[in-house]
Amino acid sequence: MSRITGAERVYQAVYADIQGRVLRPGEVVREDMLAKQYGLSRTPVREALRRLVQDGLCEKHGSGLRISLPTLDQVHEIYPIVSVLEGLAARLCAEQMTSSTLEELESLDAGMRDMSAAGDTAAFVEANQQFHDVILMTSNNASLVQTVQRLRLITLALRRYQLRIGSRMDQSSGEHRVLMNAFRSRDGPAAEEAMRRHVDSGHHILVTALSRDALFDPHEEPTPGPDVHTQEPVDPSHEE
Repeated sequence: MSRITGAERVYQAVYADIQGRVLRPGEVVREDMLAKQYGLSRTPVREALRRLVQDGLCEKHGSGLRISLPTLDQVHEIYPIVSVLEGLAARLCAEQMTSSTLEELESLDAGMRDMSAAGDTAAFVEANQQFHDVILMTSNNASLVQTVQRLRLITLALRRYQLRIGSRMDQSSGEHRVLMNAFRSRDGPAAEEAMRRHVDSGHHILVTALSRDALFDPHEEPTPGPDVHTQEPVDPSHEE
């Protein structure tokens, strides 16, 4: 078994802190502090930070890095890619669906409907993450999982933000309902189409909100304004 390098150890630790929201957009990590924390010279720390910049998770800031928040242009670039890849994951998930996986998704879906009705955004956000994680992991495609997880991490704060906009939780639940119908039928193409519409809907709502809140804090509630609506979710299996 190969020994993990110091650079890899720092990279994985900072990556996990971003994923776990220990480090949030705008926060700064300093090279010297990381070197001291992990008992390393600055060379492996610098290598780890360079990888984080290349992954789009951080940006250079003095002698350290600042956790990045995607720009509007980056949102326009990333979301169409996520739409295609998450759509593929949904198709593969549907085609390999087992009774136990379907039961897990049913439970998460039902829970999110209750959370939406109760206005419990924090719980909905966490359950939504689990729901999408189950779908992704059931694709059984390691390269797809790795790529989607990296893109999700870049947009983590924004995805949490868009679920706090207006009636987005209710809309998301409706889109999940269409997706679940495809999963119950083990209909891969319908699941792919439903997931792509779901991701595209979130993209539209997010861009509209960001255009209104040019300078926003992703940890605060969105600026009050007209609710952002999309078309009612369409079940692809019912289209002519």
